[in-house]
Amino acid sequence: MEGSVTSRVHQRLLGLPAGPVARVTEWSVPERVQVHREAKASLLTQLTSAGRWRGGLLFGWCEGEALQIRFAAPQGYAWWLSCQSPLDADPRYAVGWADALAAAGGPPMNWVGSWIIAPDNQVAGFEQDLTWLRAGRRTALFDDLHVLLSVGRREERLSAAAYRWLGDEVEPLDVVWDAHP
Repeated sequence: MEGSVTSRVHQRLLGLPAGPVARVTEWSVPERVQVHREAKASLLTQLTSAGRWRGGLLFGWCEGEALQIRFAAPQGYAWWLSCQSPLDADPRYAVGWADALAAAGGPPMNWVGSWIIAPDNQVAGFEQDLTWLRAGRRTALFDDLHVLLSVGRREERLSAAAYRWLGDEVEPLDVVWDAHP
């Protein structure tokens, strides 16, 4: 968050007020999700493990009608008490990620959503994803600007479904891999 330490992570997990740089409401509502190679590599690494639900944070920005996902951070470590659900993120771990990205420079990034992977590493399917979407909506995790990216394998290939809430309806979004090499 170039020049600002008040990101969505800081607002949500530390209770800090929004700063002018962090106001993602100024973004246009995304129509598709573009997953950059760094995020794709992280998600592929997560698919090397199985046996439990995994999740984490998506960092990026909105550019035109595309939500750019640059980094897919883990939620923390599985044995941490703060990481009992794939939608949970350890506050210290998440703030560390946000601070590191702010210090690194580059395009202003924010926490733009969350990712999940099912225990069997397969694409979970809409009904299971809807369970997580509803849980995330109850805690203001997902809305029209903040997405759920459900990742897995389908026919031995990396696959994902992205969703956002638009009013009271869930809207699927197209997912494009490797938008920026």
